[in-house]
Amino acid sequence: MNKVKIRNPASRNYGLLNSIFYLYVLLFWIIKYYNKLQLHQLSQPVLTYVGTDPLYWMLVSAGFPQFIATSEPLSIALDLIIFISAFAALIFQKKKLFNLIFT
Repeated sequence: MNKVKIRNPASRNYGLLNSIFYLYVLLFWIIKYYNKLQLHQLSQPVLTYVGTDPLYWMLVSAGFPQFIATSEPLSIALDLIIFISAFAALIFQKKKLFNLIFT
């Protein structure tokens, strides 16, 4: 009996898709930096109405967004972690750890 292997076309193009996605993310991140819209450049959180997302409202009621936005070292660290993990995921495509850190 012959077994037919079904191949996932996305697995062949993973490197290309990964590169396109993280290049877009880094370009977007640089544009946000020049427009002064990164987390460490804001004095107040910009999300005032996000609908009925219960997790977000739990975080808001606990004070996490305000704490992160008002703490400059923490917001700079969070911005750097996101930027470095996106750059590392672009360079080291075989390591899934950087993809997890980015998300």
